[in-house]
Amino acid sequence: MFLIEGSGDTRTAYQFNRAALIYAVAHGVSLVYLVLFIVGMAIAAAQRMVPLTLLTPIVFVPLTICFMLINARYSMTTQPFMFAFVAMALVSGADAWQARRQRLLRAPASPEAERR
Repeated sequence: MFLIEGSGDTRTAYQFNRAALIYAVAHGVSLVYLVLFIVGMAIAAAQRMVPLTLLTPIVFVPLTICFMLINARYSMTTQPFMFAFVAMALVSGADAWQARRQRLLRAPASPEAERR
């Protein structure tokens, strides 16, 4: 997983209008993505559905190249595998929200309505 961060060094990073704002937003999105991945892994573990075929590249690829190549393009090879866990978190959240919404719609408005 990589986090997007800007740089003030004009020799290594292209500088453009409102770069600080754009990098701050991108950094925030990266953190949300990381949190959703962790939540998705926790949900998968709680449901005893940890697919090792998806976890293996997430761990193996960065571990084998981190000593030589510390660059975003090499960490991005794990991103598609992480999306599966992010999707698990989003789908579980949407299912929970839908179930809660259905319960609220079925619940009686007042105790008097329940007696009738």
